[in-house]
Amino acid sequence: MADLYETVNILSVLLGARRPQWVTQAAYTGIPAAPSAGVSLENSPRAQVVVDLREEAHRRSARITVPVADLLVGIYRVIVDGNTVDYDASVELPADAAALVQGVADGIAASAPANTIVTATAVDSTGAGGPVDTILLRGIAEPDYSISLAVVGGTGELAGIADAATAQAIAWFAARPPNAPGTWRRANGATYNVDTRGFVERFDTAGLDRIYIELRVVAGDAGDGATPPSVLTLAPVVTLGPSVLETN
Repeated sequence: MADLYETVNILSVLLGARRPQWVTQAAYTGIPAAPSAGVSLENSPRAQVVVDLREEAHRRSARITVPVADLLVGIYRVIVDGNTVDYDASVELPADAAALVQGVADGIAASAPANTIVTATAVDSTGAGGPVDTILLRGIAEPDYSISLAVVGGTGELAGIADAATAQAIAWFAARPPNAPGTWRRANGATYNVDTRGFVERFDTAGLDRIYIELRVVAGDAGDGATPPSVLTLAPVVTLGPSVLETN
């Protein structure tokens, strides 16, 4: 009877890993402070973890926007792999943010680095057919490219969200209340290195209450940076898939 029970238990765990209920974790920095952080593991014998550092594993992407309305003063500067594109708003006199975004995108496209093929396209970030408001940079070759943003003179800004290059992931688990032994515990005492291809792992979670993935040492490619008031941030995506048992 014991052997049969053990076999059924093993099969249940294996079946449970086949149907993940995917949820995007809201934050990824720091050790979780609140018991409600992370994602619930209720009735989940296993959980899958996916960390994406970039939109496409083999291509680097970045998105640049103009977040303030004062557009007509200053030089909007984007440096891609050492190639500098200057868009002088006081000379070009763009009619609105859409015209400025289009002008900068055209400048980048015209001076794409020879050793790294990068496309620059003015797009509507909402996808609803409105005016363009974002410059989408995408590498279409295997090598990565560096990116830097600046506004020289004036009070305008550029803001960019770029794919990261490396990070470290730590899995934290909270045991099931009300008599759980403490709060968050680090899984296996391990730190997982994440590269541009991303990270996928499965954990046994039977009896646990919540899971939270912390990312540390998130870094961009060499040369990534910005000169205030412009900002370039890195935005990995952490997706968790607590699994439910299959009954058929």
